[in-house]
Amino acid sequence: MKTANASTRVLLALALITIALGTSLSQAEEVRGKGLFIGVNAGFGSSALHYKTPLGDVTDDSVDGALGALRFGYAFSPKFALSLEGYGFGATDENEEDWGIGAGLLAVTWHPCGHGLFLRVGVGAGGGDFIHPVTGLKTTIEERGAGMFSLGYDWWLSDSTTLGLAFDGFILDAGDAIGFEEDAVGAHGLTLQFNWYL
Repeated sequence: MKTANASTRVLLALALITIALGTSLSQAEEVRGKGLFIGVNAGFGSSALHYKTPLGDVTDDSVDGALGALRFGYAFSPKFALSLEGYGFGATDENEEDWGIGAGLLAVTWHPCGHGLFLRVGVGAGGGDFIHPVTGLKTTIEERGAGMFSLGYDWWLSDSTTLGLAFDGFILDAGDAIGFEEDAVGAHGLTLQFNWYL
């Protein structure tokens, strides 16, 4: 837990530096960003485990870990892009049992102003391992429906590359794997984002 908290502080410091640099770069930004691109996100996040019992909705304690994504897509204009995304989260809880969940998704990214602020949403499927909130045992799910979202801001570093900061999250339908209704597992967190337009 201490390592995760220290890592989070380092990431936040890097984020502040990125924002400071990006503010000066944004003054000279031009409208760019069309064509094929590849991207990567890397950062830290927390697990999310939710289910419904006869007594009400339950959200389990989160586990801190690494969060990341890869993407390949096509920007039809500076405002809209379509991409294939791979999201993953990995962590180890107090019992030394590993979390490892991921999803592959088709996503749409919208830059309202053609650059800077962006919103990304996607749907797909995924699976992985998580720790059951009642039994404490590792539970595996496969081929479950998934959804993702990302809200952030990016800056042009060159004519073909951007660097940004994003709040990312994805969720999987656990499909009664927990033994309760409306169960879902996922992760969310803060990442640095890099895109390269080919």
